[in-house]
This record gives sequence, C-alpha cells and structure tokens, in this order.
Amino acid sequence: MTPTPTVTPTVTPTPPPPVGSDFHTVAPCRVADTRDPDGPRGGPALVAGLPRAFPVAGVCGIPPTAKAVAVNVTAVAPTAGGFLTLFPTGESPPSASTLNFRAGIVRANNAVTRLGTGGQLTVVYGVASAPATTNFLLDVSGYFE
Repeated sequence: MTPTPTVTPTVTPTPPPPVGSDFHTVAPCRVADTRDPDGPRGGPALVAGLPRAFPVAGVCGIPPTAKAVAVNVTAVAPTAGGFLTLFPTGESPPSASTLNFRAGIVRANNAVTRLGTGGQLTVVYGVASAPATTNFLLDVSGYFE
C-alpha cells in the first residue's frame, strides 16, 4: 500500500459582520406598509423611479444606536414587473436589486442592510417602463449594534 499525502487546506478567516458586532432579535415588526394610506408609515404605493425614505431606528423597539437591520422586503400588487432596491438613506443606490418581481405577483426576499442618515432606509421601484406602481411591505426581525 502506498501512502497518499493529504494536503492541509488553507484556513479561510471568517469575515467580520457587515456592520456592528452584536445582533439583537426583535419580534417581527412592520416598519412600512404602503397599502395603508392613513398609517404613519403607509401609502401611497411606490411609483417607479421615485425613491422614498422610511424611518427604521426608533420604530418597533429598534434603538437609535442600531447600525443595520435584518429585513423582509415584499412587493404587493405591482402593476408592472421590475425590482425594488433597498439601501441606506443618504447613499447612492447599489447596482444590485434587493427583490425582482413580475406584475400581479406577491414576492418577498430577506436582506441585511445598513441604516443610513437619520436611521432610515430608502427604497426605489425600478421598472423598464413607467408609469407603474407597487405596494411595499418592510418587516424587521432584528438589528446590529
């Protein structure tokens, strides 16, 4: 029998968390629901190409010291296909979308994103042809400090 040498794999360091060092779970909480035109974080529906900022820090027990949040992003009743991009308020939108969807279909995706200016997140509905609208839900399940 001939011994076969085994190569020891290179250790890959675990990257640090994206922001903050401590993750805190909160009871799932709805930060925004554009289906509710009278609610404090409600309507109107998102219009394609018009960014809207939503307060997150200070809502649902998320402290002002939060640096990032774990969210569930949902598009509801879009009139056209497209995508939602969620990003820190005060920064440029990233080139990648948070959620892609088709007309008339409810679609959701989870994300972790940093909070921007004033503890807010901005969302923009991108679509190939306007005018188009979609309702939008933003639920938070935890935050990084």
